[in-house]
Amino acid sequence: MVEKANRRSGTGKVYYQISEVAQLTGVNESTLRNWEEQYEELRNVRRINNRRHYTAADIASIERISEKRSNKDTTDEIREIEDSSPQVSELAGKITKTTERDTLTPKQVRTLVKALREVRKELQKIASQLA
Repeated sequence: MVEKANRRSGTGKVYYQISEVAQLTGVNESTLRNWEEQYEELRNVRRINNRRHYTAADIASIERISEKRSNKDTTDEIREIEDSSPQVSELAGKITKTTERDTLTPKQVRTLVKALREVRKELQKIASQLA
């Protein structure tokens, strides 16, 4: 992403201001400030004249953190399903393994979770008819 920004601007910037980083990564400025306290890899953001200046390595770290956090949301949704039944738990485990192996986007995982919930409802309906 940083390389794209450098190519567009025609400069090989060494430092980026917080507003530029927010625009490049899609992470809010206030979130970036909070992450400096939460994540060790962002604690050494360089300050010049009391302003934050990020390097390409800092931006790469921010992108990794952002990806991990968005994947965590989908993992929490999967855990909800796992708690519902042993069969669904087994399927959810397979989904988690697939996500780790194939690196699905959070949107793809949410779609998959939604589909599984619909299957679950259908199975519950069938089970009640058989009872």
